[in-house]
Formats: sequence, C-alpha cells, structure tokens
Amino acid sequence: MPRIARAIRKPTVHQPARRGVLTSAHLRRPTDPALMQDIAREMYQIVFDATARLGLSAEDRDAAIRRAREGNEQSKPSEATMARFNLYCDILNLWRGDKRYRDNAGNPCTLQIKGRGRSLQALARRCLPGIPVEEIAEALLQCGEVIRYKDDKVALVGGTVVIVPRTAELMLSVIASRFRHLAATILHNSTIPLEIKGTGRFERVTSGLMTEKAFRQYSEEIRPLLQSAAERAEAGLMRPDGTTMIGKGKLSGVGFYMFREDGAAG
Repeated sequence: MPRIARAIRKPTVHQPARRGVLTSAHLRRPTDPALMQDIAREMYQIVFDATARLGLSAEDRDAAIRRAREGNEQSKPSEATMARFNLYCDILNLWRGDKRYRDNAGNPCTLQIKGRGRSLQALARRCLPGIPVEEIAEALLQCGEVIRYKDDKVALVGGTVVIVPRTAELMLSVIASRFRHLAATILHNSTIPLEIKGTGRFERVTSGLMTEKAFRQYSEEIRPLLQSAAERAEAGLMRPDGTTMIGKGKLSGVGFYMFREDGAAG
C-alpha cells in the first residue's frame, strides 16, 4: 500500500552512497582529472547509446541516470533476469542429459506439458519451482528450442547451443552483467602487486587492425577454437546432471567474445 508521509516532518534527503575507493599502493591515483572525466564520459555514452538502441526513451534514460546518481538502490534486476534465463537453460540441459527424459534410443522424449512423472512440469519444478509451467513452456518456445503439439505436448528440437530470445530487457541485462563482471575482474586484478604472478583472475584481450574482408576470414577461422574452449570451460562448470545454476555458491564463469569497433555503441 502507498506510504503516507507525516506532514510535520521534513522529507528525507538521500545522500549518494559512497563506494570504497581503491587505495591499493599498487594502483596509482589519477594524475589527470580532465582525462579521467573524458574517459568516464565515453563510458557513460556507451551505456546511453546502448539503452537508446534498445528502445529506452530519453525520459526513462534520464530517470535511470538520476536513480544511479542517488546511489541508494542495491537491487540488480539484470542478475534476476539472467538467473531466470540460465535456469531455463538448465531445464533444457536436464531434458537432454537426464536418462529419465530420454527414450530407448537415447533421444530426448516428447513430454506432456502438465502432469506427474515424465512431464515438462515435473522437469521444470527442479529448476524453477513456483513458476507456472505454461510460462516456462512459452519461454522455451521463444528460444526456438522447443516445438508444441496440439495435444499439449512439447518436443525438444534445438541443438546444444541455446538461442537467446531477442527481447530488449534480456539484451540489456546481458550488457549490464557483462559490464559488471569485466569491471569486477579488472578492479580485482588491479589490487594485486605486479611481482605476484598467477593469482589474479584471467583477463586478456588481443586486437589488431583488419579490413572487413580479413575480419570475416579471421572470424571464421577463430570460431571453432573459441567454441572448443567455451565447451571445455562450460563442462567444468556443470554438475553431473547437466545443470549449472542449481545449488549454493556465487555466480562464477568465463567469457568468450569477438569485437570490432563499428560504432554500434559509444
């Protein structure tokens, strides 16, 4: 219900929350404030352009900036959005990998959406208890991994790579989570003395100038190597039942991506 303010009290002014400043002796403090400001403006511009391209209005962008500047909100909606999507992936992995959901030939079974025993409802309950099975079925259909039949059955038709549904909310959550993870890794590593080797989190980017034709050729050549490395990294994160997001612990992982400065953002 709405909060009722007391007329005799002055409104509370929220002061921006001050996050800890890195004071490690191994990281030099800024010596060029103007350059720092220019780089910060560039980083904010990337965020501004990305949210604009994903359809957020100028009014809503300004509101988000004001809320971020106040610094008194601790929620991370991108994490909740990504966590639910990752649990959908776990449902598919269980469907593919759990022998109880495979036929005699070893292929994933066609499942009733609702019901006890071998059904999507029973499968989904292990990953997303409390979420209506119809909502889960619709999400899997949007991923292009599942086909629905008229008799309220669903079949798994996708491959081992889940197609991410292109909704603006999920795409922005992906961008926000990538920003957070990369920033956290770089800031963590900046506190480690240079003479200490092998203790930081692995983070490396390699780049060079390439024509469009050379980039396309390079992209085709490097893709199998990246895919192989990604699959090995993913295998190390998986439990025996094929899930990655069920259990205790902090979200951990490895990122693989290619980039090209084409002006898409910032």
